[in-house]
Amino acid sequence: QIPWLRKNLPDELHIAPYLGSYVYGFNTSQPPFKDNVPLRKALALALDRDILVGKITGAGEIASYGWVPPLTGYRNQQPERAAWTREERNAEARRLYAEAGYSAGNPLRLQLLHNTEINHRRLAVAMAAMWRDVLGVETEILNQEWQVFLQTRRTKVDTQVFRYGWVGDYNDPYTFAEILDSIAFTIRERVRIKGEISTLTAQQRMSGYVVGFLPIGLAGFLFIAAPSFTDPLF
Repeated sequence: QIPWLRKNLPDELHIAPYLGSYVYGFNTSQPPFKDNVPLRKALALALDRDILVGKITGAGEIASYGWVPPLTGYRNQQPERAAWTREERNAEARRLYAEAGYSAGNPLRLQLLHNTEINHRRLAVAMAAMWRDVLGVETEILNQEWQVFLQTRRTKVDTQVFRYGWVGDYNDPYTFAEILDSIAFTIRERVRIKGEISTLTAQQRMSGYVVGFLPIGLAGFLFIAAPSFTDPLF
């Protein structure tokens, strides 16, 4: 629709910018992405962001290599790979893909999940095509109604690659950074709780040993201290 509007109604078309990041995430709680950084990097590098925003969405979006978009008074941070050519990124993607244990004879098969909407679908199809052409990945695209999608994403069981996005509430980097801060807090809390659970588990295990050994220890004590009590047992 955007190309048609630009061609036929150029004076009436006004596109206003807003602060938002559109991303796809990996489910790192289970294979194939758990503990496999090379694979995640390979898939990220194989995506040509300039084509995605220039030919697929086409509404003036900015190709991004980070979470925080350009903001007033903030210098957008770019990784080194943002300045690479497409050929350089693809070559590194193939190297990492092989390092992760995949090849043309052993391709990665994954599911890409998005909520039902035509533009999400168009982007998903383009991403799957890039992964196929650069790496040979076989992608199954799935879509779900919004509430179902949120529940699927939340449970982290039936999803591998999933759509995610955030629109800032105000013109400051922290409106995006606070999401990472919240995630970091959640991770720290999970580590703390797991530590407490491990401590409690160890204490319960020791209690089990004590309870299990108690009858034997008591019988041994009686056998020595008061043999008359144990004589009927032998």
